[in-house]
Amino acid sequence: MTGDGDICEDDRDNPTLRCRVPTATPLTPVLDWLTRRFTYLTAAAWRDAIANGRVRRNDAVAQLQDVVGGGDLVSVRTAPDELHVEILFEDERCVVVDKPAGSVVHAASAFTGRTFLRGLAARVGVAELHCVHRLDRDTSGALLLAKDAATMADLQAQFATRAVTKSYLALTHGAWERDAVRVDAPLGPAAGSRVRTRRAVVAPGGRGAQPASTDFAVLLRAAHHTLVLATPHTGRTHQIRAHLEHLGHALVGDKLYGRSDEAHLADLDALRRGASPWAASTGCPHHLLHAAALTFTPPGAGGPRTVRAPLPEHFAAFLAQLRPDPGPPVQGRDS
Repeated sequence: MTGDGDICEDDRDNPTLRCRVPTATPLTPVLDWLTRRFTYLTAAAWRDAIANGRVRRNDAVAQLQDVVGGGDLVSVRTAPDELHVEILFEDERCVVVDKPAGSVVHAASAFTGRTFLRGLAARVGVAELHCVHRLDRDTSGALLLAKDAATMADLQAQFATRAVTKSYLALTHGAWERDAVRVDAPLGPAAGSRVRTRRAVVAPGGRGAQPASTDFAVLLRAAHHTLVLATPHTGRTHQIRAHLEHLGHALVGDKLYGRSDEAHLADLDALRRGASPWAASTGCPHHLLHAAALTFTPPGAGGPRTVRAPLPEHFAAFLAQLRPDPGPPVQGRDS
């Protein structure tokens, strides 16, 4: 079960994904449904998949003019490297890729496990890749993957001892009063929230409380937004997003934080009915958080290495429309 309510099954020995359309979904063109439900591929890519006969509706090859509705079974024969992920660094034991916004890489998503990790594993010539850490679905940028279990253990030990440094670019709402802020505030389940995954700052020693620390530095100020550099010192779920909400400066485009449960759940309900609510309700289809740099020590290497991921087009375009000429960096900060 994905977070949005689709039932997906993936046969590890057969590169076909089968998704049951939620029962409340009205009749929708198959291209529109695929594009709205799986935003990590463009409409053009889905159009090609349909045109090439890789999509089936129930027992028949889907055509562009076909519609799907509640209860239909949509099958997709996946391609080896659907996302065309850019490799930023690779050696014989690990690889760093530039994860696109909208893609899921952990085991809960059968579909993207096929198109992202499995396709990438085939591309680099290994049977399986292991995620050393996670990035949220809508977060883009540098993602570290291990090619074998021993490397996975080595790299995870580096994370556990805080020998790995991660830097994120985050575009936030509002004007920050200070150029630099450190948030040392434990995170845990948000009390009273109807959204199971929501995290919030909680009292130390409270239910589920985990220590969490993040540094924020202002890079660029616009009329109603601020671009900041976020450096997390712990790796809690939704850490940067929850700390930004705590500061009163939620991410631009965040579907959960900086919004009420009711708004978030209403958008999920609209999504299940076949709508595409995010761009209208949050300002953009993906939240603007990008893992811009990752410093780690490749196993067997002589020392640490920093890998940088370029700012994705959707982030750069949103930033440019706020302030096409970014001007000089904030005094004392290197942007």
